[in-house]
Amino acid sequence: MPVSRSLRLVLTASALATLVAFVPPLSSAEERVFDVVGPFEIGGLDPSISGFVFQRMQITETLLEADAQGKPIPGLAERWTESADGLTWRLALRQGVKFHDGSALTAKAAAAALDAARGKPGVLKQAGIESVIAEGNEVVIRLAKPFKPLLALLAHSSTNILAPAAYDAEGKVQKIIGTGPYRLTLLEPPQRLAAERFEGYWGAKPEIARTTYLAAGRGETRTLMAESGDAELVFQLDPPSIARLKRSSSLKVLIEPVPRVVLLTPNSGAGATAPVEVRQALSLAIQRDGVAAAVLRAPGTGATQLFAKNVPAWHDPALAPLAYDPAASRKLLAGQGWTPGADGILQKDGTPLRLKLLTYSDRPELPLIATALQAQLREVGVDVEVAVQNSSAIPAAHND
Repeated sequence: MPVSRSLRLVLTASALATLVAFVPPLSSAEERVFDVVGPFEIGGLDPSISGFVFQRMQITETLLEADAQGKPIPGLAERWTESADGLTWRLALRQGVKFHDGSALTAKAAAAALDAARGKPGVLKQAGIESVIAEGNEVVIRLAKPFKPLLALLAHSSTNILAPAAYDAEGKVQKIIGTGPYRLTLLEPPQRLAAERFEGYWGAKPEIARTTYLAAGRGETRTLMAESGDAELVFQLDPPSIARLKRSSSLKVLIEPVPRVVLLTPNSGAGATAPVEVRQALSLAIQRDGVAAAVLRAPGTGATQLFAKNVPAWHDPALAPLAYDPAASRKLLAGQGWTPGADGILQKDGTPLRLKLLTYSDRPELPLIATALQAQLREVGVDVEVAVQNSSAIPAAHND
């Protein structure tokens, strides 16, 4: 893999998506509330912050969606065209779609929502959009240069389409008014929301009448809620909890590999990790197969490159695999002037090689991986402080 200024150290080549479903006694779906418990807090109303929660709870929708192979399929837009030069995309909206406040979905409303989204942190910033306008029943997106992944971005939760009444005069989201099969009835950030079936939904009506979402940051809490029947669905659990829940006859554990990688992103712009050789040394000190087997209990998923074999369109079988070589790591660090101190920690000009590793507990495996990295890097003389913070600390550090 070419080394660039923004080198990312790939730790595990794939991750396991875990769902635990409570199997309740038979009763009518109308009589029960379907309770979902996950790790992700509702950090704010704007789709760029917590759009994932609103989209996955089927309160909000996007112009496009994606099928199981990742290909774009119709969402609120039922068809689309691309100009010959790749600079103009036209998306024709479904007819008869209503927002939860009773107002109609129009091209003007959808264009305004996308225009607001591209001004916020989110994926649309990558597309080089020059304008988003409405022409008849079509949303027209004009680009500065061709950008083939645009359709994928329009399925992302940060591009949720909200009603005009959801925004204030400055374009800030004040309410969640979507088009999904469920209508928001309660919102208590950062932890809880409730929703009920939206009878005016344009598509197939859901059988479950009411649902809730609760953000529980600790994996142990989610595990206990699954065991006690306090939730019908929980997700993102640590490997020990999964093993425990598999033994329960009242629970169904669903595990599926997904094309996700765990990345360590060193500061390439300043500090001890600015030289590419130091970042290469960190990479060589990581025993990926050991982390995958011992921490994630998923042997064989240690990364060999950025993309694993389960994403064959991007995996390069000819690429030399990422290596674990502590001796080579120490040699690179020595070449940068880092020598062992009395305590075994490398130092240069009297300054020890101490790094701070930020992570978060929304994904319960991350602090465990961070602790393993702390021990592995200590073996080559790097002192690492692990700081478990909110997930927002990661993009904030990237932007610093």
